[in-house]
Amino acid sequence: ALLSTLDAAEQKQAFQIRLDMRDLVVEGIWDINPKYHLNRAKIANEQAKGVKYVPLADLVELYAKANLVGGGVKVPVIRIQDLADSILNGTKDFLDLEGDEPKYKNLPLLMEDNLLLVALVGKTLKPTIFKLTDGHQIAYSENIVPLQLKSNLVSLEYLQCELASDFVLDQLEASHVGSVRPFINRANLKKILIRVPDRKEE
Repeated sequence: ALLSTLDAAEQKQAFQIRLDMRDLVVEGIWDINPKYHLNRAKIANEQAKGVKYVPLADLVELYAKANLVGGGVKVPVIRIQDLADSILNGTKDFLDLEGDEPKYKNLPLLMEDNLLLVALVGKTLKPTIFKLTDGHQIAYSENIVPLQLKSNLVSLEYLQCELASDFVLDQLEASHVGSVRPFINRANLKKILIRVPDRKEE
């Protein structure tokens, strides 16, 4: 209907733009949620400039090298409310948390430095860079996922900023399930697209 209001030259230009977008847009970019539509024109324009859109799973792996703690042992436990509310205070060692005994089941320990902690529950991921202090044991709740970089395409700090961006928040909103306490599962978390610019731009 819209094309019929354009003259021949404008229709030809619009058709060419559609062809260009078809070639440039990431395959499967809308698989996260059928109700969610990214701005195709913006994406095509940025891809033409060399920007890549990469699934989170290609950049990180879920940290799973931890020992479990429980059975009466008291250690500090990181909960969602302890994560950073802003990237301005987005690096934490959590040394201020008091020892606590896990109430429900064994919880994993964080055993490595430079992990990015994200929340599965809530409207934002609250991305927080974790700094390990030698000799300090700390556990994390089941609604938090530690991410470990496996790619040199981005830095941990850049990824933290992207996970707090409007671009990711829009995807997060579309991927959420639950109305009272929105949450995202690990499978959809891995599908979230991250804008990866050239190293010079980053």
